[in-house]
Amino acid sequence: MFVFSRRTLQALINALHGVVSDDQLQRMVDRLNTPGLDRISASWELVWISALQSIGTVQHEKELPDGRKPDVDFSDTGSPDIRFIADVTAISDIGIEEANPVRVLSEEIVRFARRSGLPPNSFGYSVEARRDGRTGDRKTILLLPKKGEIIAVLKTRLPQFMREILDNNPQHHTVAFHSETYRFSVSYNARQMYMTGSFPSYSVPDSVQKNPLWNGLRMKAQQLKSAASVAPTGIIVCDGGCALMRQESYVAHGTVTASQVVQEFLRQHTSVSFVTLLRVQRENPMAFHSMMQGRLIVRPEIFIRDESAALIAISERIKRASLAIPQATLDPLNASIRCFSDDYGFGNFGAYQMSGNTIRIPSRTLQDFLAGRRTVADLNEANRWHSGDAHEGGLMNPFERFRLNGQMITNIEVVRGDDDDDWVTITFGAPDPAISPFRRTPG
Repeated sequence: MFVFSRRTLQALINALHGVVSDDQLQRMVDRLNTPGLDRISASWELVWISALQSIGTVQHEKELPDGRKPDVDFSDTGSPDIRFIADVTAISDIGIEEANPVRVLSEEIVRFARRSGLPPNSFGYSVEARRDGRTGDRKTILLLPKKGEIIAVLKTRLPQFMREILDNNPQHHTVAFHSETYRFSVSYNARQMYMTGSFPSYSVPDSVQKNPLWNGLRMKAQQLKSAASVAPTGIIVCDGGCALMRQESYVAHGTVTASQVVQEFLRQHTSVSFVTLLRVQRENPMAFHSMMQGRLIVRPEIFIRDESAALIAISERIKRASLAIPQATLDPLNASIRCFSDDYGFGNFGAYQMSGNTIRIPSRTLQDFLAGRRTVADLNEANRWHSGDAHEGGLMNPFERFRLNGQMITNIEVVRGDDDDDWVTITFGAPDPAISPFRRTPG
């Protein structure tokens, strides 16, 4: 839903009382509470205003000569002559994702697998693509049905495909979906550990001027035009789920990087003094599995028009402010997908830890279960547990196992979490005669 936890954002809101006006703060809160991409932009504005306020003085939405109100008018507390005016923006690939609904395809395959009683991790898919346009202005279009037609297309062959797997128990199986407008296949591998997906990259551009980053920079440059006569101006670009912001270390032939886009933009737009790219990346992004990729790191990259003392000083202030940016908890791509939801996310649902007679589960999972929002079947599916009467493999529901062993809860402890969920540690004692057979005392 957000790159940062809701608790973190609320703490920043609380800290801005007296820094911005009540009306400004209320507008920001309203934007954060409204589902849609704008809440991602609002969260980044909140984060940057707070970060810059930690090292200087920030005036939010101070009116310019042309009536526009930029996000930030910053001045250094110790050196008031170090000043800049900037707008914060978040860029995303939402339009590109809508035209290439591969994520929807993946989600629907998972749903079909679960309904059939098959493990989703044993499935994969492969999508073909076409290239439209001329060199330097090409688009990659995945050959998929429209977003709203994917389920209907899958229903034509996937249920039968899964019945064949259940009936014949093959090690490998594949089904193809071909028409004049789409070409993709779904595969099954009984020994596969993780679900796989194969498709050409469709979100990294090969044009410096035809991409979401250039569009966002150009729009902000227009809004800041009159500010250039007041102070140096800049644009702080944050990742709202944009592939161009993620791919820099490896660049496919014929595509462009975010750095190239920014450098060309500064060459053409002399009224803008600096651009900051704020990337959110994993510590080890090349690791095979997400569990090995480490925590999310916020990395600023600052581009200045020239090496003047004023712009170097501004660059140093931005670097200092970036150190005050809180820990990210969700990558921008997933945040951009979840920001349209009107709920509060799932917390750590589906996670647990076992050690001897102790189990640790998310606090929100327990509360939702007690409130009737989750069922035992929901918990079993999410945690890959099975009931005592089933034999699907995996771990028996530990609560059921403790109950069958006659063990009762002896202690419950709530531990504050680092994100938007806490942990409940539940300890079970020795078999209790209250719920187990009498037994002779040894001796």
